[in-house]
Amino acid sequence: MDQKTLARWLKAVIIGTGICGLVVFLWLVPFMGKGVLEGYPEFGSWYLPWLIFLEISGLPCFGVLYLGWRIAGNIGQDRSFSMENASFLKKIAYCAAGRSFPSGGKGGEASGRERAYDLRKERLWKMRLFSTSM
Repeated sequence: MDQKTLARWLKAVIIGTGICGLVVFLWLVPFMGKGVLEGYPEFGSWYLPWLIFLEISGLPCFGVLYLGWRIAGNIGQDRSFSMENASFLKKIAYCAAGRSFPSGGKGGEASGRERAYDLRKERLWKMRLFSTSM
C-alpha cells in the first residue's frame, strides 16, 4: 500500500469517527438527558448545565480528529516521519492527558496501604462466604 492510499484510508476513518462523534454529541447525549429527565424530573434544573459540560468535553475529541487529518495529509505528501507530525502527536497526547485528569490525578493506582486494605477485605469476604456455605 503506497502512502497516498494509506492517507486516503486514514482520512476515511477520521471522517467516519467524526460522524459517529457528531451523532453521539448532537443526538445521543441530549436524548439520554431527556430520558433521565423523564424518570427524574427533579433534575430538570441540572439538564442544561450538564448538557453544556458534556458538549464542551467533546471538543478535544474533535481537535484530535483535526490533528489526525493533518497527520494523514502529511503522510499522503510523503512526510510521515516529520517534526510537524511529531508536534501534532504531542498535541494529541496533551488532549488525551487533559481528558484523563478528572479521575483525581491518581491514575487508577492505589497506594500500598489501600491495596493491603482491599486484600484484607477480600479475604474476610471469602472467609464469610465459605463459612456460611457449610
